[in-house]
Amino acid sequence: MKRKKSILKNIAAWVIVFCLSMNTMPSEVTFSLIEAVSAIGFDFSSDDLQKVEIENGSLQETISKIFSSASESNPGQGKIILDKDYSENLMIPDNTVVLIDLNGHTLSPVYSGDENHIAVYGTLKIIDSTGEGMLSSDGSSDIRAITVVSGA
Repeated sequence: MKRKKSILKNIAAWVIVFCLSMNTMPSEVTFSLIEAVSAIGFDFSSDDLQKVEIENGSLQETISKIFSSASESNPGQGKIILDKDYSENLMIPDNTVVLIDLNGHTLSPVYSGDENHIAVYGTLKIIDSTGEGMLSSDGSSDIRAITVVSGA
């Protein structure tokens, strides 16, 4: 059963990546809340993840704070609830579990040379608790949106 879920998650991720690369993503995407997050052999209920306040108006600083709470036996983990729209590039480090609740807001990477996406080395889960949030780009064809590194 666990392998079947993993295969389905991989298929869903590839469909999203394909749609983004072909510019065929529907104008409206609804994210559903999956009850558990699996990472590095640990399973977390979304309710288990502690809310982390956004540091200095930067999601990346907040993710770094979550990463710094990691230990050898337990990944850094936290839930970020957006309080406004954010345009920044993100990197989710290995040994880190991050849940981002769009909370009706927009999250968009910005084009800035090679750093133009959300790079996932650990575990990232994106939900929208209100149904009004979205992932977006600045319209540049160079934006990759989300890059999931092998093993993440």
